[in-house]
Amino acid sequence: MPESDETVFRKVQAGSHEAFAVLVERYQRRAFAVALRLLGSRPEAEDAVQQTFLRLYENRAAYRPRFRLNTWLYRILVNACVDELRRRWPVVPLEDAEGPAAEGPDRAASRRERDRHLQAALATVSLEARIVLTLYYGEGEGRP
Repeated sequence: MPESDETVFRKVQAGSHEAFAVLVERYQRRAFAVALRLLGSRPEAEDAVQQTFLRLYENRAAYRPRFRLNTWLYRILVNACVDELRRRWPVVPLEDAEGPAAEGPDRAASRRERDRHLQAALATVSLEARIVLTLYYGEGEGRP
C-alpha cells in the first residue's frame, strides 16, 4: 500500500526531492485537468500547474497536517487559476486536453463540441460556482 500524501509530504518538508517527485506524479494529471477546465487554455493550465507545485514546495513549512494535503494543493491550484483569470478575460475556447493526435477525427470533433458547450455553460455561472463544479465533477475529467 502506498504511503499517504501526508506521510510523503513530511518527507518533502524534511528535504526529500524524491518525495516531492512522488507527489508531482500523483497529482500532475488531475491538477492539469482542473486547471484546463478553469482556464480553457492548455498553455495557461500547464503554467498554473507548474506554479502550483512551485508554491507547494516553497510553502512546505506552512502546511498544517490537520488538513488533507490534496485540499491544500487544490486551494493553491485554484488560487493560481483565479490569478490567471483575473489577468485576462473573457474565457477563451476550451482546448482538448489530449490533443488532436490522441484520438480519431470523429471523437476529437465530438469532444471539441462538448467542450465548447461545457465552457459556454461554465461561463454563465460565477467564478466560485465554476470552481466548485469543476472540482466536484471528477476534478475536471467529467466523472462524478
